Amino acid sequence: MSKLKSFSEFAGFKEVDAIGYGNEIIKHRQTYANQEPTIIKLAKENGIYDQLFLFQNPRNSSQETLSEIEEMITIQESLGDSDIKLIKKAEKDLLGLINSKLIELGGADEMLLLEAITKFTDPLLYKLKNFYNRPRPFQLARALDLEMYPIIPTNASSAAYPSGHALDSYTCGWVLGQKYPELADQLATYCEDLAFTRIQAGVHYRSDADFSKIIFDKLIESKTITLDSFL
Repeated sequence: MSKLKSFSEFAGFKEVDAIGYGNEIIKHRQTYANQEPTIIKLAKENGIYDQLFLFQNPRNSSQETLSEIEEMITIQESLGDSDIKLIKKAEKDLLGLINSKLIELGGADEMLLLEAITKFTDPLLYKLKNFYNRPRPFQLARALDLEMYPIIPTNASSAAYPSGHALDSYTCGWVLGQKYPELADQLATYCEDLAFTRIQAGVHYRSDADFSKIIFDKLIESKTITLDSFL
């Protein structure tokens, strides 16, 4: 049985869908609205840019969203010390974790490459975040008087949909896998785990990471991102 009520049982549930993240986007991210960086130009040329604005995140009042919040509560109840340690590290230094894993597996220090990847994808990521303006799980939970909180202090200063950590994880793992094909499977698995830490932490819905995977797939399939993009 569900631990939470249906949305129709909450006072003011009809107003739930009006809740958005807000406009607290830090300044260097705001500038993306007035620029057309390389990734956006390429995404338009390759026919995927408009497609990415046709998706719809689950409505705040949907059963899917309620189930996602419930999932986060359940996940948090079962986290161990090692899970929380990884969650905290991923929040603080995602690229450092990926780089350390690469070195551990026998690769070279690729921090500059990882930074270049995220700098390349960020303009598209924040265009989408600002467009969809989905509230973070804790914002919605607070509005509904639910006991669901992030398990870590977070510096997240953008809307939920899509997940930036997830997109960075998928993309960095793939690019490194192209450069180190013998390590590709291990890197992909590790980066999937890092993407999942955002759900474990309670700062992203599962569908945020799912959308990031869709974006990643389209960027790769359309060749908007290739290894040569960073060489």
